[in-house]
Amino acid sequence: MMLNVDRFFKAEDQPVVFSADKLFPSELFGELLQTFPQDELEELMGDNFFAEMDSDRHQEQFKKFIEKTPVWKRLYREVSHRNFKRALLARFDRELTDIRGTKAVNSFRTIDTEVKCSFHLSRNGYLLSLHTDTGMKMVTVVIYLHEEGTELPGAGTRFYQAEDAAAGLDYIRGLLDDKGQCELDRPFGVVGVAVGRVYQQADITEETLRQVKTFDSLHKCALEVPFVGNHAVLFIKSNDSWHDVRLEHLQDDEYRKSFVINFSLVPSEQRNSIGRARRIIRMILSM
Repeated sequence: MMLNVDRFFKAEDQPVVFSADKLFPSELFGELLQTFPQDELEELMGDNFFAEMDSDRHQEQFKKFIEKTPVWKRLYREVSHRNFKRALLARFDRELTDIRGTKAVNSFRTIDTEVKCSFHLSRNGYLLSLHTDTGMKMVTVVIYLHEEGTELPGAGTRFYQAEDAAAGLDYIRGLLDDKGQCELDRPFGVVGVAVGRVYQQADITEETLRQVKTFDSLHKCALEVPFVGNHAVLFIKSNDSWHDVRLEHLQDDEYRKSFVINFSLVPSEQRNSIGRARRIIRMILSM
C-alpha cells in the first residue's frame, strides 16, 4: 500500500487532527514531487493566487494527467478503492463515533461514501478563509509536495479551538442564522460553516473582518502543521474543525503544492438512486 493510514498520529491536544512524517519512501515521494502537474496548474491559475485540478469538477484534465503519469495513477486508484475506505473507517472509528455517534458510524458500512482527489497550487497572497468544511465531509488528507524534509515557512495548515465549547457553538449558530439555517443536526449533527468565503487578501470585506474579530475573541490558534515535504496532515470533520491557510511571506518563485484526498458521504439523492439500482439488480438476479 502506497498510503498507509497507520502512519498518522494524533497531534498533541487535538482531538481531530493527525499528522504523518515521511509518509512515503524517499524514492517514491521524489517521483510524486517530480511529476506534480505544476505546468497544468499554473495555466489554470493565470493571474490568480490559487488553482486546483480535481477528480470531480475538472474530470477531463484530471483523468488525462492521471492516465499519462503512472505513479499518480497508482496512488489515485489506491485511495479510490473500497479497501482504502475500509482502512480509513477502521483506523479512525473511535474519533468518527465520538463526533457523529455510534448509529451514524455503523451506517457508514452500508451508506455509500466517496473519495475525491485534487491537486492544489497556490502562491503568496492566497488566503483560504476560516472554515470547518462541509457537513458531508468525513476525513481530509493533505499531502505536502515540497522538497523532502524541508519546510516552506508560513505555508502550513492552521487549526483553531474555541476557548469555551458552548460559546464556540453559539458562534456557529450565529453564522447559520445569517443564512436562515440554524439547525445543527444535518447530516448526523455535523454542519459546515465559514467566516466569509475569501481566497485572497484583497477580497476581505468589512463584514468578514467583523466576523473574524468575533472569531478571534472566542478562539485560539491551537496548532499549525508545518508545510514540510513528504509530510501530511489528516483531520476529521467536526463542528469545530476550524482551519485556514494564509500565504503572506512566500517569495515570488515559491509555491505551495499539495494533493488533497477528501472522504465524504455521497449526497442523499445520489445514495437513493444507487440504492434503487442495487435493489433492481438483486431482484433480477433472484429470478
